[in-house]
Amino acid sequence: DNNLDFDVALYPYELVTYGETGSVCHDWLQYRLIKKYLEQLTEDTTLVVMSGHPLGLFPSRPEAPRVIITNGLMVGRFDSQDDWELSEELGVANYGQMT
Repeated sequence: DNNLDFDVALYPYELVTYGETGSVCHDWLQYRLIKKYLEQLTEDTTLVVMSGHPLGLFPSRPEAPRVIITNGLMVGRFDSQDDWELSEELGVANYGQMT
């Protein structure tokens, strides 16, 4: 919620925090799912988020990370601006642009 506060976020309704394209999630359903998973998080689970998509809570250990986030993983012959834009439009890639 902090990054999407109206005093902070660039386009809060579109889930864009700053930098014109840095979005938290693709849509509000993903955002709500992430919040739900965070509320259910325990020391024996890890939340995995892939390009804005919450994949779920997975069993882990207390010393493991609580949240693992991967954003914009484009590899090999698909690592171009055109492929990135297509993937983002299809909803399978997310430019998180977070600090």
